[in-house]
Amino acid sequence: MGLRRYSHNSHPKPKARPSKRSRAGKANSQKRWEEKKTAEASTQTQDPAPPQTAPAPTPTSASAKKIARFLKVSSNNEKLAFNYLIIHRDTLVKLTQSVLCDICNLQKIVVRYEESHRFCKKILLVCENFYETNSEVYSSPRVSAMDSSRPPFEINRVLVEAFLSIGSGYAAMERFCMEVGLEIMAPKSWENHLQGLLSKSADFKKEVLDRSRQAVREAHMEEDPTIQNDDVLDICISIDGSWQMRGHASSNGLVAAVDVLTGLVLDFEIMSKYCHMCQMQSSNLGEDSPEFSDWQNNHIDTGECQKNFEGSSGSMEMTGAERLFKRSIEECNMRYVTMLSDGDAKTFQHLQSLNVYLGIQLEKEECVNHVAKRMGTGLREKVKQCKAQKITLGGRGEGALTDNKIDKLTSYYRKAIINNIPNVKAMQNAVFATLEHCSSTDQKPKHSKCPKGEDSWCFYNKAKAKKEHPKSHTEMSLRLNDTVYKQIKPVYQRLATKELMERCLSGGTQNNNECLHSVIWTKQPKGRLVSRSRLEWSVTLAVSEFNMGV
Repeated sequence: MGLRRYSHNSHPKPKARPSKRSRAGKANSQKRWEEKKTAEASTQTQDPAPPQTAPAPTPTSASAKKIARFLKVSSNNEKLAFNYLIIHRDTLVKLTQSVLCDICNLQKIVVRYEESHRFCKKILLVCENFYETNSEVYSSPRVSAMDSSRPPFEINRVLVEAFLSIGSGYAAMERFCMEVGLEIMAPKSWENHLQGLLSKSADFKKEVLDRSRQAVREAHMEEDPTIQNDDVLDICISIDGSWQMRGHASSNGLVAAVDVLTGLVLDFEIMSKYCHMCQMQSSNLGEDSPEFSDWQNNHIDTGECQKNFEGSSGSMEMTGAERLFKRSIEECNMRYVTMLSDGDAKTFQHLQSLNVYLGIQLEKEECVNHVAKRMGTGLREKVKQCKAQKITLGGRGEGALTDNKIDKLTSYYRKAIINNIPNVKAMQNAVFATLEHCSSTDQKPKHSKCPKGEDSWCFYNKAKAKKEHPKSHTEMSLRLNDTVYKQIKPVYQRLATKELMERCLSGGTQNNNECLHSVIWTKQPKGRLVSRSRLEWSVTLAVSEFNMGV
């Protein structure tokens, strides 16, 4: 570590006030921590409260509800344990200076270190007079392992897992050790611990998903008491794919199924077109050689090959969704009868053609956020089309359709849908009300579709309800001229059909899927190609954190 130089002639500069962003981040972090502690505390056995005691408030945020549901089905009361600490060697020396030796009964105890196992040391208390050992202990317990007489020490495994969980690898651990002054783990040891973790990935994945599925089942049974615990459960899920590499040439991709009611991940599928061992042997033996063909067949038969997908990267979502649907009854005892998606018709049409559930028609619901994006896209496309036809919709003219206005109209469209669920007719009426309102003039007011009454957001109808004279339409913050109105009305008609509005009745979004992807790519950053097993471990960690908070 480099030495830090301080000036003896100057006073320390006072710390600047933290930025608004920093304060907000700290507040959000504290809120998540409090929610997590509340959820953990709720699972622990407590003495019955006296009758007059007010009940504890239930978690209100989506994250707190998810964590609480997940912990209901925990096999034990898991909680974050602070088992490790970093201690300086001199501190142990000072601690033992007043300790009496069992042999000579004098204060002659010294600390010795033997058998260095990277982050674990064997600590001995030795008599300085007779060089006899009074006591000895390892600084860490060993990993519980039934298949080894000398399993690795827990601290080494924990630190490898910790660096993996933050999306880092051996180089980051090496740098950390150099900066802190710790003994550096050998690359071979890192690899051994990594393989040890990956070998447990299947068991870890099964435990996480089994408990998630049980939590989802209990939530649906609470909603519908007629459901029995062993019934095949018909549910609505949101499906979305993500890719490790940006662009359309990723070798790794994944698809996750999230229960819409609870927001818990039920299942996921990792797809990979890459196997490092296959590439190495292909280079050594020749891709078209009989030797490579024999080796590859054996490699696949033993289950060591990391490649499990052939085809374009773009088709990974469709293939992954197919695999999830086909195993939903066997592994989850559930049927995914309704699918909330982002509007990509290929995946939905492919699943419909498979007839996975033999006669049960797959229904589709739209993500409201993605539907709203179509409005913005449609309006921008209309501006481009009109420009090609020498019709100007944008610019600085009065009532022109600018990018800022498109963003606002998109927001109005989304609110019109959300605020009028589950009335399809009201949703359609509210969508057109935003267009008519913004294109109104003093000479031609168009507020028949706007809400009536004194509480209306429409200034015109609000003034009429109060028996006041409405202000001029020229004072509206968003105005559209007649040319813009006529050109964009077909876009509104296309995006306000009864069929589309019916698919938005749940008001569901794919926010949970997108949040999950964010957690995953934090643990396994994009742009860094890894094996399927390594990616599956990172995804399982992310799902565990996303569902239960740890």
